[in-house]
Amino acid sequence: MTSEEESRWKWPLDPQRYDRRPALRASEVAALGYLVARERPYGHFPEWVTRDLCRLTQPLNDVKQIVNPPKQSWGGVVSVLIVEMHRRRTSYWAWSEDDWIEILRLSTKDFLKHYPQTNGHNRHLLVASTYLLGTFGGFRKLGIIDRTALASRIFGRSRVENAVRRVVDLAQSWGYARWAAKDLQFAVCTMLLANKSPLLEELTRDRLEAERTMTPVYNRRAAISVLSRVLVGLKIISTPLPKYHVCSAMGGARNGISPEWLRWAERWRSTATLQENSRKRHYFCLLKLGRWVTQVHPACASPERWTREIAAEWVAAVCRMRIGDWTQIEENRQKRRGQPLSAKAKAHYLASPAAFFRDLQEWGFIPRRFDPRRCFAAPRSLRALIGPKPRVIADDIWAKLLWAGLNLQQEDPAYLE
Repeated sequence: MTSEEESRWKWPLDPQRYDRRPALRASEVAALGYLVARERPYGHFPEWVTRDLCRLTQPLNDVKQIVNPPKQSWGGVVSVLIVEMHRRRTSYWAWSEDDWIEILRLSTKDFLKHYPQTNGHNRHLLVASTYLLGTFGGFRKLGIIDRTALASRIFGRSRVENAVRRVVDLAQSWGYARWAAKDLQFAVCTMLLANKSPLLEELTRDRLEAERTMTPVYNRRAAISVLSRVLVGLKIISTPLPKYHVCSAMGGARNGISPEWLRWAERWRSTATLQENSRKRHYFCLLKLGRWVTQVHPACASPERWTREIAAEWVAAVCRMRIGDWTQIEENRQKRRGQPLSAKAKAHYLASPAAFFRDLQEWGFIPRRFDPRRCFAAPRSLRALIGPKPRVIADDIWAKLLWAGLNLQQEDPAYLE
């Protein structure tokens, strides 16, 4: 599909052209009662039922042409609507958001339990139908739902794939890891659904900010932030979203830390030239260190006052540290609280202040009172616990290596190496 064809996309249905009266006619009530009394409400309808329910089934037939459902699944969608219209004595045009949530349920498992004659596709197709007809747009309130598949049903697979590809390709060209593509795909499809358009060019910064505020999962909020930066790169919006600061139930990661230490840690984070992920990891390690020094040595909350003796105390504290120590997370929220901290995690808590103090000294921000490389070096006993993690070699590859080793000849290039 060309970009010109995509730019011509418009909403495929006009709900205003249908008869949207909430009350059911007497003939419609009779037809619905006849269908509900059958063993299966869907299937072949008698001619009089088809005629009497035309007002209610015609919009569904138009939706069917758009979403192109599996043949076996559309009958379940119609069945749910027939049963619910008969039970509520109103057409689906009259149902409120709470009514739709009660029908669609908060999970596919609950939906199938409530409507045993349906299958896994029916709920998904029913959500797409309500979205296209404009009767219900609260897809965020339905628990886990495949938003990529939903967007593809509504807007067309090629349009959605093209939008996702443009975003993911640019993000990966900047160095974002492959595993981030899944979260970015989720963010793109969520924004397309929220904006009711498959065109990235129609997204706005305000819409991104509103969606990020409504998203409860941190990784998905972060993905929307990355999406905003990609849209700036694509020249769709002018400025990205500001960084999203996470606040815990205890008031945030900065709680319990001296403002002086926070000022130095944030100054280092904004000045350091490490990769973003490395700076972020070191920064949070420095916050834990700041919480420790604020309580144990409040007079030395500034890095300028640190001595070799205080550094040695931190090394000893890290070697004895357990999960949950010097954190701001409530004890009942940590399942592993009190268990031993891994040797690699302890090494991180020593590497971060080493990088922090080394940079501050080299930049001339603080006097050189001690050597951070030596004072924060992991002890030999700790390094001995950090062993290699060998990768399991597949049987077929191991067989090839074994065969090559057994058949190595003197004239082979590998023999001389």
